[in-house]
Amino acid sequence: MTSTLIEWAKSGEQPILVYGEPFSGKSTMVLRAVFDLEKEGWLVYEFNRRSRPDNSAVLQRVEDVPKTVLVVEGARDFESDLKNLAISAKERKLALRLLMIERKGAADRLLQSGLFHAIRVPAVVAEDEMMDLLAKLRDKGRLLRSASRGKSLPALLSHVSRAYNRVLSQTLANLVLGTGFQERVSHDYRALADPAVKSAFVLAAIVAAGGNSLPLGVAAEAVHLSGRALEKRMEVDQSLYSICYIRRGFLRPRHRLYGELLLGGVLAHRELYGPTIALATALAPFVTREAIRRRSIYHRIVRHLMDHNVLAGLIGRERIEGWYAELEGIYGWNARFWEQRALAASEEQVDDRAMQYALIAVDRYEDAYTLNTLATVRLRPIKRGRGPLKSTENVEFWEAVKDLERARERAAPDSEHPYVTFFDGAIGYGRRWRHSGADLPNALRVEWQAWWTAAQSSESFQHAKGHQALADFQRRWLELAPAPSAPTVDQPTNPTPDTSFLEGQ
Repeated sequence: MTSTLIEWAKSGEQPILVYGEPFSGKSTMVLRAVFDLEKEGWLVYEFNRRSRPDNSAVLQRVEDVPKTVLVVEGARDFESDLKNLAISAKERKLALRLLMIERKGAADRLLQSGLFHAIRVPAVVAEDEMMDLLAKLRDKGRLLRSASRGKSLPALLSHVSRAYNRVLSQTLANLVLGTGFQERVSHDYRALADPAVKSAFVLAAIVAAGGNSLPLGVAAEAVHLSGRALEKRMEVDQSLYSICYIRRGFLRPRHRLYGELLLGGVLAHRELYGPTIALATALAPFVTREAIRRRSIYHRIVRHLMDHNVLAGLIGRERIEGWYAELEGIYGWNARFWEQRALAASEEQVDDRAMQYALIAVDRYEDAYTLNTLATVRLRPIKRGRGPLKSTENVEFWEAVKDLERARERAAPDSEHPYVTFFDGAIGYGRRWRHSGADLPNALRVEWQAWWTAAQSSESFQHAKGHQALADFQRRWLELAPAPSAPTVDQPTNPTPDTSFLEGQ
């Protein structure tokens, strides 16, 4: 696959997106290709992930130095910029040799644009590539003796195919790292003598889990040291360098797997509460409206850290509200802070508090995201409710529809969020009517048809996954809302829905 990537890069026909499962070898494949290209005289330029790319400067460089290869890891962070870059290069008839790396799932919107040539790195490695990898690992003495002793390469390949289905991550974990690797990570972490160095590694692992590297200055601030003092301590505690390294002023684990094992298997939720607070606090001075506009590295780290699902994985759901409350003084100006706090409260079914937070988010900054969050918070209690609809729930549903109409007006042309929230909410609302034995109100049918018509022509559904999503929504809707009964002589053609069964009226 590496040779295919090199040929595509040289051709310059289309920018390339390399994607696949975590630990599938995406970055390794790109690095190998880049290494070979550099040997052939190509100039490789790695995007500075501290802030969004300057597209005009990039295009000028490509025009001035045609043998330039551009590399972007974590492409989703710069999705709109990279799309615009590809479009501008095509308009100017420039061969844009752009290699982008992203995880499966996170790469979806880039793939759906049709602007990039996609190379998927499978989790399962082809036999010839696995044989080549095993030979190189053996030559370099990287294979565990217990796993490879007395085995020829064909026998080792047969073992890998049978035991691990040639899945790269499992093969490396068992043949190179060993089954006790998590214990090794735990041992190496606990062996760090300096508390500040140990904390810095935890912070680097948290940031790496979001696909970013931790600026050394932020790590130092979080552990209450100067950058130079932290570096000196790291030099003293040499055991750190077996699990973590500094490159270009950034701190990160040797491999993301180190960090994920530390966070997911070594440290308890309660042990991560303090470090996440310290990290968010240290980042706060760098997260400004201008930093958000530039999508700086500081903004991207905080954006990931604030996500209520990420926090649940790190510190446990029972600690989330306390986490947000502790940071309200420094992040209360930020709309995403309130959005995620609202969604966390909604998950816990603390609906009054969730509504309060969602309204604050809209007040801080009204856009498609905050309006969609507000609608989500309105709709969730209706969807999970049982028994007759309350009159307040009926009001909340139609308020949510208004929120989503405003969200759709402000959303990017390829954003599916307002549509998905409406369709899912409308089905939940409709089910509550059906459970009460009533036909669906005509107003709901009309509203569904209007959204359905708009969705069919929206950019957000003009791809295979989009078509499938719409088909699934329509199937669920038709199961719920077959054509209404034909009117009898005594019935008006468009009767006003009977809402007398609504509680509280």
